[in-house]
Amino acid sequence: MPVPSHRTLRQGASRARRTRVALVVAGALAVPVLAGATAGASPPAWHLTRTFSSPIQTMTSVACPSVAHCVAMTSNGLAVRTTNGWSTYSHFAVHGAHPADQMNAVACPSATRCEGVGTWGTATVGHGVIALSTNGGVTWVAQHPTTPTGPWPLYAISCTSTTTCMAVGVRGGHTSYWTRTTNGGTTWTDHLGSIDPSVGGLDAVSCHAGGFCAVLGTINSSANTQNSGVTWHVGTPYASVRYFWGLSCTAQQICVAVGSNTKGGGIVLRSADGGLTWVPMLIPGGTRTIYAVTCLSSVTCFAAGTTGTTDTNGHGVVLRTTNGATWGSMAVAASVTVLKGITCVSTTRCTAVGGNASSDAVALTYH
Repeated sequence: MPVPSHRTLRQGASRARRTRVALVVAGALAVPVLAGATAGASPPAWHLTRTFSSPIQTMTSVACPSVAHCVAMTSNGLAVRTTNGWSTYSHFAVHGAHPADQMNAVACPSATRCEGVGTWGTATVGHGVIALSTNGGVTWVAQHPTTPTGPWPLYAISCTSTTTCMAVGVRGGHTSYWTRTTNGGTTWTDHLGSIDPSVGGLDAVSCHAGGFCAVLGTINSSANTQNSGVTWHVGTPYASVRYFWGLSCTAQQICVAVGSNTKGGGIVLRSADGGLTWVPMLIPGGTRTIYAVTCLSSVTCFAAGTTGTTDTNGHGVVLRTTNGATWGSMAVAASVTVLKGITCVSTTRCTAVGGNASSDAVALTYH
């Protein structure tokens, strides 16, 4: 049985809550749906590029070093790779000390180098998985085989170069864990509980060159570092957050955090100080959970999630902002029930991944 993480538990808790028809943010109803297309003879739109079959289950994250070359991770511990925009693909089991039960995130700082993180184990014995590919996702080798005494899942990773990456997770439900490499994964430096306990475990991370990283915590707070983790500054919690899921920060340290709120709807927050203080952004009603976000600039971002209480009973959602304040929804194929990962190489070329009602993986492209 896979490690029962706090993410699994919180998803179960959310199923008992009814979905709200409209999300209320700062006392106002969310903005109307915006058109996904821009002016022109052939406006960009979201296309369901491929639905995968067993054993490729719901995809949890994706990184695209180029328009056609993408690497995605799955909820059952696989890495999936394409070099032609999902016309063809190959998949591989990812191993740590043991085969991964679930892979949660992937970062590809170059066309050849990718790092993936996830978890394996049971309720009593298990730990995080870090795996490296040096050939663009064709093969993967285990890195950093830690052996803690209990579950220690890794949820996110951010790389600022082919040699420097930070991965984050949780120990025992609410203790922060992060690990960093500056030599391409040959060695990793672990830090357990080095961030104030008020932040809890770590759900998401976004880094930029120069030593800046922001993280989101399981106790609905945040923190950042300006010196690669030597010291951390703790943010002010935002009261209506239920769970954080995704984070994207620009080089100017403008950050966008996504997740779910205490009223059973999706939430998007924006920070102008590197993730220390947050203000809500207006989003369309009906979204239940927003799992992932990617920002191309301080005002242009895309986010992905679902309207459902589970990964299989809702409808996949893609949101977009072009003004850094309000978000509109974009049309997605009806068969998609959840989107958990999204990445963009430009404002008119993106990839999103997730699953359908049968828990089969799906890949969508925006062009």
